[in-house]
Order: sequence, then structure tokens, then C-alpha cells
Amino acid sequence: MSETILLISASLQVRAHWEAPLADQGYDVSAVETSEAAVFACQRFRPDLILLSDSIPDFQNGKFLRWLKADPRNRLVPIVFLQSSDGQIDFPHAFEAEADEIWAQSLPYQEALLRVQNLLER
Repeated sequence: MSETILLISASLQVRAHWEAPLADQGYDVSAVETSEAAVFACQRFRPDLILLSDSIPDFQNGKFLRWLKADPRNRLVPIVFLQSSDGQIDFPHAFEAEADEIWAQSLPYQEALLRVQNLLER
């Protein structure tokens, strides 16, 4: 059984950027566009890793990220905050909301894949 990664992003570009390389590595990737779909996906299966883009409309400065971490089903699941553009990452809000890591969009694939592997081994 392969590890399951939940990718939450309203941006087709962000989903395409992450989904194919992760699937090519053998991960079972489920991509959703909204927080509502993410809630349903978390209830339907327990992801091993959640990649959360700041592109979802109701992100609200980490409120959704805090909600994900507050759910007992996700409490121990690593959650990575993905910056969807080349703008500034809001580090204080992301860490306050309990993001395990923050990745810039420009993160090279090989480094991202190594980080995914390390997070899943924890």
C-alpha cells in the first residue's frame, strides 16, 4: 500500500506542479480544490501527508490549517503549507496555525521529493 497525499489547492497550476511528480514516485495523490472537498477527503480516507496551498479562497490566514490540525484524525498528519506564488510567505501565520513545513513554489522537485519522503518516514 502506498502512502496517500492530500493536495489542497484552488489553482490548477499548483495542482499540476505537485500532483504528477508525486504520483510518478508511487504516491497515491488525491487533489481537491476547496476546503469543503478537503474535509470530505479527510473523512473518507486518512491521508499520510497534506499539502495545503494558500490559493484556496477560504484559507483566511491559516484558519483552515488550524482546523485541520484540530481534527483528531489529522493531528499527527504532517501538513505542509505551499506558497502558490512568488510573493512573500506569511511565516508567522503558517507556523502559528501549526504548519509542519512551509515550501516556496520555487522549491526544486528533487528537494521536495526528499522532504516528502522524510515527512512520511516520521
